[in-house]
Amino acid sequence: MQFNHSQLKLKIRKITGSILIPLIATLLIQSLAFFLFSSTSHADGGFPIIGVLHAGNRPEAIAVDTETHLVYIAYEYPSLVVAFDPGSGKVHWHTTVGDTPTDVQVDSTNHHVYVASTLFRSRQDLLAVLDGATGKTLLTAPTGLGDNGIAVDTKRQRVYVSSTDNPIINVFKLVTCLLYTSPSPR
Repeated sequence: MQFNHSQLKLKIRKITGSILIPLIATLLIQSLAFFLFSSTSHADGGFPIIGVLHAGNRPEAIAVDTETHLVYIAYEYPSLVVAFDPGSGKVHWHTTVGDTPTDVQVDSTNHHVYVASTLFRSRQDLLAVLDGATGKTLLTAPTGLGDNGIAVDTKRQRVYVSSTDNPIINVFKLVTCLLYTSPSPR
């Protein structure tokens, strides 16, 4: 069977031409639409993406105070917790908590920030309670060693701290802005 090279070239040119024109038209229309209309991107679930925060290196956890709208970011290294106002684009405060924060949560009623962090030298972890407005440490409590996570129940005034290296969950009770360790359940 003989192969005719001239037919091959002709077909390639026809296919290239027929694909190239709609491609160029589509790109021109999308470019024009970009300049004429505001663009809203959507995540896979359909939620609109309204902005991107360039948070710096190694953000480990994030929480938002639903009353003040401050965003709290825990950085694994250099071991900082930062209060950021997305409305103004400014950092309100930053503070060091332990050697490496692993989680951050907020009590929007009392505006307290709860941070789980590791203390490498003493081989223990801690729960720190910060004033959400100033970043001042109000109090700390030891927890189990590991990559800790936090959950806050403002209605029952409880803070739960998990530990990957211990088979326990520490439960703390909040009483007039102070933490008390809850007795173990029986």
